[in-house]
Amino acid sequence: MSSSSHNNSGSHTLVLNKDNLVADGKNSTLIYKFPTSVQFKDEQLAIAQLQLYYSWENINDSPLNNNSFQYQFPTNAGGYTTHTITIPNGLYEISDINFYLQSQMIINNHYLVNSSGQYVYYLELKVSPTDYAIAANMYSVPSSLPTGFTNPASMPFSAGGQTTKLIVLSTNKFSETIGFNAGTYPSSTQTTDQTQKSSDFTPRNIPSVQPNRNIIVTCTGINNPYANPQTKIFSIAPNVAIGGYIDYSPPEFLYNDLADGFFNELRIQLLDKEGVPLTILDPDITILLTIRNILAK
Repeated sequence: MSSSSHNNSGSHTLVLNKDNLVADGKNSTLIYKFPTSVQFKDEQLAIAQLQLYYSWENINDSPLNNNSFQYQFPTNAGGYTTHTITIPNGLYEISDINFYLQSQMIINNHYLVNSSGQYVYYLELKVSPTDYAIAANMYSVPSSLPTGFTNPASMPFSAGGQTTKLIVLSTNKFSETIGFNAGTYPSSTQTTDQTQKSSDFTPRNIPSVQPNRNIIVTCTGINNPYANPQTKIFSIAPNVAIGGYIDYSPPEFLYNDLADGFFNELRIQLLDKEGVPLTILDPDITILLTIRNILAK
């Protein structure tokens, strides 16, 4: 429940939580409605505490437009078939994207099972931590069933052991997610295992698995001519892993001037780097605001 309090120093505290969320499916807009219209005169506002889970989408069709890529799989006639991978909107590490890719390869019957009962795939995406890169491993598809393997999905064998290809599209931003230039990897037909890393490009590419590492917090009634947007009151870069709990209290309050006038509500928004409301999966959010009168300091 929303609450407010004040003390004799002229400061007031407002508490916003999931009960204040606007029901738009994004969980990034909160509205604090005052019981009656209030008048601000010589007031300043700051964030006293921000608590939420690091759970905003890093893969989606809009606005990020980074949820699809393709791969080509060899055929027994010497050619390739092209398959589009469309990742459902959500929060992903590279390992999760790779898991989804392989789940789609199962659906497409592009796997074998080795003698240990393990599924064998001929394309994978992995993190290369030593050089801060994403690696795409493209493997040669056998021309016949390897010894000890089984082929429960009737996977087609390649005519000459051709290598599976990864296609990074130029029509979306998945290239930025894995740090690749748009293109086909390998660019020509190969018959040996191939690896492409995001660190191989010149100039070097840096993967942007989480394009919104920084949260911008805005509040209506603020007019800061030095900020963009001008309603910005705070920003924070999470120092926890994806899915972790963010509990941040600034060591010193950063006060912003509130416009003089009458207000029925304050609207708080959590925005991405482009100024677009984030899509936050976990609505468990608490924001403490403190308001002080300049003359009462």
